Order: sequence, then C-alpha cells, then structure tokens
Amino acid sequence: MLQDITVIYPDGWTERIADGSYELLDPLSRSVVRRSATSEDFNRMMSLR
Repeated sequence: MLQDITVIYPDGWTERIADGSYELLDPLSRSVVRRSATSEDFNRMMSLR
C-alpha cells in the first residue's frame, strides 16, 4: 500500500492519497476525482513537495 500524502496548491486545489485512494478536491473541498491510487500518482505528488 502507498504512503499517505497530501499536496495543497496555492489556488486551493488539494490532491491526496489516503488508505490507497487518490482524491482530487476543489477549493471548496468538493471531491472531483476519487479512485484507487497508483504508484505514478504517489511519485508525481512526491516530486511536488
């Protein structure tokens, strides 16, 4: 299972991986995308930190 990670962008969007799920949230915290996380998601988010 992938490690939990959260990336918050200056414009208010949030990407996170938690419990093996990937979620993209808009600036009002509404879920836009929710699916199983991939290693590509994790590696991309780690490169942004």
